[in-house]
Amino acid sequence: MQVGAVMAGSLYAIPHWNYDGVLPPNDADNPTSAIRSPYAVSLFELVDRFGNTEHCRGLLRGLLSFRAELHKAGLNQGFQWINGSFLENDEARNGRPPNDIDVVTFFYIPDGYTGETLAYNISSLLDSSNLKNNYAVDAYYVPLNHTTPEETVNQSAYWYSLWSHTRNGEWKGYLQIDLAGDDDQQARLQLDQLGSYEGGQV
Repeated sequence: MQVGAVMAGSLYAIPHWNYDGVLPPNDADNPTSAIRSPYAVSLFELVDRFGNTEHCRGLLRGLLSFRAELHKAGLNQGFQWINGSFLENDEARNGRPPNDIDVVTFFYIPDGYTGETLAYNISSLLDSSNLKNNYAVDAYYVPLNHTTPEETVNQSAYWYSLWSHTRNGEWKGYLQIDLAGDDDQQARLQLDQLGSYEGGQV
């Protein structure tokens, strides 16, 4: 399968599911190319590709609300890795829709923030039950500053090794989106439009 690059800088098109119902980990036609997981895509493209049912649109709205809370806390520099059954052909693979969206947020701690400031600002976003109930995300965090390069490498390697395979050991890919909220509003509008199309209102 050919995975094509889009025009927007380092962004790539989201590849189609492979025969196992997961995103391929790389371009099978050119496995050593830079086009590989995690695929850097826009938030709009994530919504457009996976907002195909009202259930999935609800999960995406939760992700957008989660991002809004991060932005309110001052976290808007970095990127997020998106993974889990949300990116898989879950109903065909497991006979059920996905329960949530798995997210690792790699972020820069704003200048002037102490550890206490950061913990206070995102305290509600550290509660796993709150994250599940209010945002439908399974969220983890990796700071990109205020830590050593070795620790950043270790954390990145951990999440890549964990997320690049299914529980059955199958290779799979996942996505990367920018943490900045430049296209969050456009993504919300696209979700509404997708719902209107499905409901026959447009």
